[in-house]
Parts: sequence; structure tokens; C-alpha cells
Amino acid sequence: MRRGSSQEKPGSRTEEQWRREATVYAFPHIERKRVNEVATADVMRVLLADHLWTEKPVVAKRLRQRIGTVMRWAVAQGYRENNPAGDAGGPSSPSTTGARSTSRPFHTGRLVKRS
Repeated sequence: MRRGSSQEKPGSRTEEQWRREATVYAFPHIERKRVNEVATADVMRVLLADHLWTEKPVVAKRLRQRIGTVMRWAVAQGYRENNPAGDAGGPSSPSTTGARSTSRPFHTGRLVKRS
């Protein structure tokens, strides 16, 4: 089994990380909603809570992807018709593109001419 695949062994580090991040970041804001009751606004509330999107963008992105995975499963099983995590993080979400330092040019593997 490949490391990082979606079918990790039960009790693996990835499973523990999923559960920990869901418990710490998602569950307090989604509360006890059923999977068919979660809306895009709920997903956005999770991502924007405690400045998660701006202070921990890697965690926020991973959490959004994981919520999306659960929602895609729910769609496939017929529990809902759409994926609210797929809509979250669009134009209305805070941008993290400005987080990169502008003091050095972005390295793309080729020389970058400074103006």
C-alpha cells in the first residue's frame, strides 16, 4: 500500500491526523449536524475560525480537502446532492498568495531577470 493513499491502514498516522484535526478544528463549528445538513457557510466557518486560513493555511487547505472527501462520499452514497467543501475557498475565501516574501523572485528552475 502506498503511503499517502486514501486507503490507509486503520490506526495509521494519517487516520490519527484526520481525527485530531476534525476534532480540534471542524467539530466545534459544524457541531452535530448530519452530513446532509452541512452547508458551504459551515465549511467557511471552520476555515475562517480562529484565523485558521491566514495563520495555518496548510492545515486549512488539508482540512478543506478532507471535508470535501467526506462530502464526495456522501454524494456518492446518495446522502446529499452537492459538495459544500467544493464551493468553500472560492473567490470569497481569503487569499494566501500574498504570504510569499516579495524580496526574492520565485524560483522556477530558470533564471529570473529582475527589473
